[in-house]
This record gives sequence, structure tokens and C-alpha cells, in this order.
Amino acid sequence: MSGGLFFGTVGKIVSFYGAPVRCSDIYSGAFAAYYDTLPASEDEIEAYTKEAFSCGRDVLELCCGNGRLTAEFAARGFYVDGVDLSADMLARLEKRKSRLSPSAARRIRIKQENVLDLDETKTYDFILLPATTICLFSDDENQTVRLLEKVSRLLKPEGRFMFDMRVYPDGTGTEFSPVQVDTMTLDGEKAMVILQEQLDYRSGYAVGNFYLQKTDGAGRMEQWAAATRKKIVPEQEMERRIGQSGLQILDKTRARIWDSSVVYYCLGKQKCQTEEDGI
Repeated sequence: MSGGLFFGTVGKIVSFYGAPVRCSDIYSGAFAAYYDTLPASEDEIEAYTKEAFSCGRDVLELCCGNGRLTAEFAARGFYVDGVDLSADMLARLEKRKSRLSPSAARRIRIKQENVLDLDETKTYDFILLPATTICLFSDDENQTVRLLEKVSRLLKPEGRFMFDMRVYPDGTGTEFSPVQVDTMTLDGEKAMVILQEQLDYRSGYAVGNFYLQKTDGAGRMEQWAAATRKKIVPEQEMERRIGQSGLQILDKTRARIWDSSVVYYCLGKQKCQTEEDGI
């Protein structure tokens, strides 16, 4: 990870402590445990499951992470295939799966893979990419279109693809969010997390900083730091990319997930494509 992504309070901590701070991505190590403290909101669960119920029971969740939505779908009777690249996050999903009823647990299939490399012959009634994770594929327009084209191939003719995208406020220059400090228990140990975001409208990126401090079983302090760099993509630009992919927008809804404004997109295959599929 590039140290140049750290700024403000987290940057000072990383610079001051140096080597003892373990720099990782936000989906590994102690941060994977931190994600388990961030449940899906009821509105988010309702938005995705309501759309899925109108489509069918075969569901694919891209970038499923620790399974906060995967488990919800399985508990509601869906057959869910969850795909993610992070071994640490999928280990959390396995633990979550073990807490479900045996019948619900059997409806979950887990695969560790980059979703862009996913080679499935199965097709699905409903595919979702939640938690504003579309940002991971938005830095490069070709990557966004490649993802959407893959989704199109994995959808049944009348299937639906749904994702949510963060809507950033209009701005110029550089803006910083307030520093947020949270305390919690991670795997039975006390922990503290410091978060801050920088919105750089000139470069078109939102940079998130995360510092996590916790004690291990012997009472020793562990320190972790991570940074994210997400492309700020306006809605009209995302919709232009969708138009290149063989998918079309069926519905678009604005909402809030915790403290962020988001837009939910529901996509389906373009009419000419479903006709080629024999519809």
C-alpha cells in the first residue's frame, strides 16, 4: 500500500509509530473483523430482497465479503452463490454461515475468485453488487464495462442485476470529513478505530483512511492501517457506461445507507439481446 494515501490524523499516527503499524487493505486482517461490526441496514436488506423476490430463487452476490447480505438471502429461502477475492472476509462468511439453520446454510455456495475472472456456466435470476462496491470497478471505464458485460452473460433472459452507487455532493478543491473515533470489541478484545475521508474533486477521487488499534490475547497492542482510493463517478457517467454493456436501466431509486447518499440501479438485458437468447 502506498504511504502517500495516508493523511491527517491517520497519517500522523502511521508516521509516528512507523514499522509496528501493519498496513493492509481494508478487507484483510483485523479490518475483516471490523467489518463484522457493520451490519447491513434494514432498508438495504429490504431493497435487495424485495427486488430478488420478483425475479427468482437463484442469486449471485458479487464481492459478497463477510456475507452480511448473503446470509439474509439464504435465510429467506434463496440459493446464493457468493464470490469474493478476500480469504479473510470469506472466513467470516463461513462463520456466519455456521450460525444459520442447516437448511439455510446448505443454500450458500462460496467461491474465492476475482469476479472479473469468474467463469460460471450457471445463469441467475438475480445478481447483486451491494455496499457501493461498484467503486472498485469504476477507476477504469473498460473495467466497468467488462464487469457489466460479464453480469449480462450470467443473467437469465429475464434476470435482474442490482447495485448501489454512492452519490457525492458537488464540490471543488479538497474537502475533509470530521475525524470519527469508534470503540468496540473485536473477537473478544477491546479495539478502537479512527476514520477520515478526503474528497479531492480536482483529481476525482475519494480517499478513506482507517486506523485500528486492539490488544491481542496476551494484552499486547496491535496496530493496523488501511487506505482506500475510490473514483468519484457522476451518475450520468455511470449510465453512459451501462449503455455500452448490453444492459439497460429498468429502475433507479435514491436512498441513504447509514450516512451516505446512494442510488440503487436495477438493470436487465437489452431487448435485442433477450431476443437473441430465444425470448
